[in-house]
Amino acid sequence: MASQRARILAAADGSLPIPFGASGTREALLIGFVAAGGNWVGSFARGTTDTGLDAALHDVGPITVVIASGTAYFVDREAQLLVHAALPGIDAVLTHADGSLTLSDGSFLHTIARDCGVTRSARIAWNGIRALCEIDGVIHGEAYSARDRGWSEFQLPRADNAGQAKRVPTA
Repeated sequence: MASQRARILAAADGSLPIPFGASGTREALLIGFVAAGGNWVGSFARGTTDTGLDAALHDVGPITVVIASGTAYFVDREAQLLVHAALPGIDAVLTHADGSLTLSDGSFLHTIARDCGVTRSARIAWNGIRALCEIDGVIHGEAYSARDRGWSEFQLPRADNAGQAKRVPTA
């Protein structure tokens, strides 16, 4: 679900932004946050990869996940700080009906629960993950293998996100 408590800004609207991530030569992504203690602005260093996720915002419980050019930041809106290390290389986002979120970095799946706990699957692919969806509590997708030079289906029960994905034979 897109964020209801944060928005992308064209400029800092007079507020001094709080910096997140190392600043480089690329222009930072400015995000305005709505918090009980007062609104504030964050400046997020953009990732170095072009994953197609240039700017995305998702609320998960008390945090907002900010994705800036493929780097995911987990921000506590009230405390104005990161609650988990930034994850680079994010190329896909899967939102769940319960408000949790699953991110793909091309090798692993990272799930952010409503209580803000983050779990990481065992390695699913070496060279890419695509076509993520959830059916009856099971995450389905395709994993690329350079060795096999092709895509194969996988399934991962959400309750077992920290476990190994089950490969599904393809006909």
